[in-house]
Amino acid sequence: MKICYISHQMHDKGSGGAQVSFANFELLRQSQGKENVESICLSDFKYTNKITRKIVIFLRSIFGLSSCMGYFATKSFLDSDLLKKSDLIWCDCSLYGSLIKKIKKKYPQKRVITFFHNIEVDFYKSIYPTDKYIYKIFIQSARKNEEYSAIYSTNLVALTEQDRIRIEELYGKQVKYLLPVLFNNLAITTATLSSISKYGYKALFVGSDFPPNIEAVEFLCREVMPYVKDNISLTIVGKGMDKYKEYFERKNIKVYGFVENLSFIYEESNIVLSPIFSGAGMKVKIAEAFKHGKGVLGTEFGFQGYDLGRDFIFIANEAIDYINYLNDFENRLIFNCREIESYYNDNFTIASKIKLINEIIS
Repeated sequence: MKICYISHQMHDKGSGGAQVSFANFELLRQSQGKENVESICLSDFKYTNKITRKIVIFLRSIFGLSSCMGYFATKSFLDSDLLKKSDLIWCDCSLYGSLIKKIKKKYPQKRVITFFHNIEVDFYKSIYPTDKYIYKIFIQSARKNEEYSAIYSTNLVALTEQDRIRIEELYGKQVKYLLPVLFNNLAITTATLSSISKYGYKALFVGSDFPPNIEAVEFLCREVMPYVKDNISLTIVGKGMDKYKEYFERKNIKVYGFVENLSFIYEESNIVLSPIFSGAGMKVKIAEAFKHGKGVLGTEFGFQGYDLGRDFIFIANEAIDYINYLNDFENRLIFNCREIESYYNDNFTIASKIKLINEIIS
């Protein structure tokens, strides 16, 4: 089977969305063979100036395109041999709706699968001020493209049960399959039980410079870390986070930017924090924590797509919950690394989903 994989996120190294995109691409390649899966980016987006970017996105929105579709790149793709020879088109985002509609008009028998990273219209509403005209246009364009994706796709795939329910509620289209965040590697564990370093208890936050992550870090720095014991520290790591170093760093908080290999940082940490209060989709960094055998202390909202009944998932929705958990870590933040390893390997590895992806594309 020849598959065309349309994605604009795989170039964004270090982001959670890129991890999901790369993993799904690799999952398809392992299922069908590398020579049978070809990727293409249609965004044509090379503008770094924020004002220019907004203007370009606004113009695209006016003409019914989303931010991930350039006019000329999209037009060229519709006439391409790649589209003509592909048996299946996998759209790695729910914002390709206007393109899918044109594909189905030109090639009615082509099968198209849309993978929802999240509910984009809800996400747009959460990050854009809805009282400004330019942002209303962005949101309307996202809504229309997402609706077309639901209507014209052969099958829809979502990350979480919450997303499945929301898609069916908004667009009246059944979502048959759920595909969680995935990694190509098995779990990396160095211990059987969570251990406490003689140098103190080390918490870790991993996330890029993204509004929900900045909100989480501000919450930890202002409302949690000033009130924990002296032997408890926090490390913040993520692409773009280093520019906030002077703002967030203090005696018990260290801030770093992008790190190529996080294994050593995870190994040195005792617990991963995930106080996510906004945003959308499934949080990739939680699965990454499990990959390294670490328990996670986070909000119930941030654990969408994960099994809340696991002993290594600690739910804390208020600042006082984080403070109490951390100050009593010897009794409250204890977990079995081998149980985490088993949960991760069975649910969040590419190898564990080969059977599922074969069912999805069959």
